[in-house]
Amino acid sequence: MSVYGHPVYSRYPHLLTKTAWEKVFIVKPRKTVSGKTVFCRYVYKRTVIDQIEYETKDNIAMRKLAGED
Repeated sequence: MSVYGHPVYSRYPHLLTKTAWEKVFIVKPRKTVSGKTVFCRYVYKRTVIDQIEYETKDNIAMRKLAGED
């Protein structure tokens, strides 16, 4: 379960801080928000509260279209 799924962030959304997605090249295997493990490629990275999230460009677009982000 993610930290920002906690009920306090639905009651007080101003406490939920997200940074913008930043394009980075990763060498070590990293698990994305969607659950896939990726390495040796460009992905997007952001910080939500105190966690670092990684995601691919196509999954970011799908999440925005679905209204999850």
